[in-house]
Amino acid sequence: MTIPSCLCRPVVCLLAAASVWALMLTWAAPSNAAVTLTSDPEYPAFPDVFTLDPELFAPAQRGLANTRALRQTFQSDSTFTVGEIIIGIASQGNPGGININVYEVDDVLAETWTPGNLVKNIVVPEGDPIPTSTARLGFTLSESDLFELPARNTDATGYGIEFSVVDQTSTIGLLRHSNSGEDGYLNGVFYTESGGQSSPTRDLGIALIGTNALVPLDGDVNGDRAVTMADFDIINNNFRNSVTSRSQGDLTGDRFVNFDDFRQWKSNFAGAVPAASSVPEPASAVLVVLGILLWGCHGRRSR
Repeated sequence: MTIPSCLCRPVVCLLAAASVWALMLTWAAPSNAAVTLTSDPEYPAFPDVFTLDPELFAPAQRGLANTRALRQTFQSDSTFTVGEIIIGIASQGNPGGININVYEVDDVLAETWTPGNLVKNIVVPEGDPIPTSTARLGFTLSESDLFELPARNTDATGYGIEFSVVDQTSTIGLLRHSNSGEDGYLNGVFYTESGGQSSPTRDLGIALIGTNALVPLDGDVNGDRAVTMADFDIINNNFRNSVTSRSQGDLTGDRFVNFDDFRQWKSNFAGAVPAASSVPEPASAVLVVLGILLWGCHGRRSR
């Protein structure tokens, strides 16, 4: 097909304009297109790695500002691809940029911060918007920022995650850490910018979530994708107690194990078949056991 000479110029101009427009779009693409930040996401029910929720441990805070680098060590029980990171921070929304480095460490409870091999570097560049938050900030990864984290929990081996400010002058926010005096996470510790432990019982709030994370099943306490008597045992053992996670029996998210959690489990146990109705409520179960013990004592006396 021959294009008339009178049309050649407009066609060439259109093609040139399209090329320039495509190039402009490429230049305008944000450099951290693979990271999406979210204000105050909830810690998930079954994260692959979870230290603790500082808000449940008399929280205190330390500024992520200027040249400071703040760190937390942890262990991983399984190998997974990290798709999301949630940290405990009251973000001020300043666009100074955030550096996140993950390292191997040989001792998650070492007196001083001693990083080994760098596993991954993630950057929110200076100038990119960072949302404000009250207690948490989520980093959803994609493309080249996704990374595999192998299981590492033999003896004291594990990982360390480090946070710093890209422009080294801004205050990004206040990292939240536990401060109750209770060691809520035994497999790691919070290190300040000095390289020393903040305290042996202090931890930052860190959750790492794999790309294959599944929405938990109703009634599933232990995350094995089934509703069984093992889930009931956890609810029964923590009944009427304040807890910090779903894995301790809190199915409803109110941080307390009660009949609401039991009823959710019971309605999903064995597909809610009629046999499930024969499972006694926790208080009733105690009465049944007590009755059996009393009957046994009575039988021995009558002999």
